[in-house]
Amino acid sequence: MLIRDVVSWNAMIAGYVKSGYACQAVELFWRMQQESIEPNEKTFICVLMACAPPVSIEEAALIHTFLSMYSFESDIHVGNALIGMYLNFRLLNDAYFVFKHMTMKDVVMWTSMITGYSDNGRWDEALNLFQRMLQESVIPDEVIFLSVLSACASLYSLRFGLMVHSIIINAGIDLNPFIGSSLINMYAKCGNLHLVHRVFEQIPFKDTVLWTAIVSGYEQQSEYGKALQVFDDMLATSINPNEFTFVSVLNACTGVASLDLGMIVYSNIVESGIECNMHIASALIDMYGKCGNEEDMCAVFVCLPITDTVVWNAIIDGLAQHGNSESTFQYFKQMKHHGLEVDSMTFVGLLSACNHAGLVDEGLYYFYSMLVDDEIKPSIEVYVCLIDILGRAGQLESAYALTWKLPLEYSMSLYTPLLSSCRIHSNLDVATRVGESMIKLHPQRESTYVLLSNVHALKPMRAALGTFDFDS
Repeated sequence: MLIRDVVSWNAMIAGYVKSGYACQAVELFWRMQQESIEPNEKTFICVLMACAPPVSIEEAALIHTFLSMYSFESDIHVGNALIGMYLNFRLLNDAYFVFKHMTMKDVVMWTSMITGYSDNGRWDEALNLFQRMLQESVIPDEVIFLSVLSACASLYSLRFGLMVHSIIINAGIDLNPFIGSSLINMYAKCGNLHLVHRVFEQIPFKDTVLWTAIVSGYEQQSEYGKALQVFDDMLATSINPNEFTFVSVLNACTGVASLDLGMIVYSNIVESGIECNMHIASALIDMYGKCGNEEDMCAVFVCLPITDTVVWNAIIDGLAQHGNSESTFQYFKQMKHHGLEVDSMTFVGLLSACNHAGLVDEGLYYFYSMLVDDEIKPSIEVYVCLIDILGRAGQLESAYALTWKLPLEYSMSLYTPLLSSCRIHSNLDVATRVGESMIKLHPQRESTYVLLSNVHALKPMRAALGTFDFDS
């Protein structure tokens, strides 16, 4: 082509972007500048769409700087592309800076920003922005509702979720499988299984996504029998399960500790032709491990051509549950040798193995290694294991001292195993202090008084419970 104007350059850049050649698209943009071709709004929209890894953030920022030399930043389509670019790099504050300074905001822009917050774990900000959107009389689209419902589920906010559901109904939006599954997931996470069932029944067309959502909802709330029953109903309607359905059903089989049911589900997986990927493999390993079949658990792991952190965590935890501490430690060494990234759940398995074997020093070693060598922030599950290790070994004062160094919201989860250890070692002194702390936190929780009664069984019950001021 002898004459290459801005239209032809834009077409070439857009073609590269559409074909997935982001770096080449950016390179073409700079060549365009070298040839003194003046870019227009379309040029910047195309090249900003290319700005995502593997393109570097430095180059993306340079394009933004170049853009600021023109008068296109106020253009709503350019603004959307600019926000999308920063979200591609998970630079939410930069994206919001662009969003905030846009004089005109369309529903696409609101959707991008709310979805960006929701997808990156900034759920409160997603909900706050959604409320602002409503206040500015912007009509939400379906994608926004999916992101907002996801944020409600992550925050376990039933109140906000009910409000969003009401807005969906009033807006006349059809309860299609995507909206329906998001509502089901939200209500399940918030523990309202009655509304889970009601939403499911209200949706006329039930596809695999919707069936999977309700199976998963029941399974996540430990209603394993209902999850398995719904799975049977799903098969009866000739709807084909997907990998996520099978993962939830295998987890339900694990929950009811039924190896026979798990084997039937595994045969269904084989018959369906679905590949035994990482998600299914980790669920199978977990199921075999918790149902007492160590041989098949290890066989599934060995047969996998590729493994990831989730699968390694599953086999480590499975071996730990079987009390096979040596194999647990060996698998951990292999995991590190293969260069896989360990996480908090890896150390839950290791500490569980130490706990079952009564290996206090080894448990402390792995805990220290997690903090110093791997720089991982311990989860509450890690602290529960550590408290249990110390408690079972009779180091009750050390365990109790540790509880005081941790956030208050962890306390009840940590006090329960500690109180059980006090009972094992008949340590009434630590039990009394733990009990007083538990009652102050949750004076109405009956299980606390049951545990305390068990600890004080060596004394007359009335005298033991008389040491507590239940009215305070």
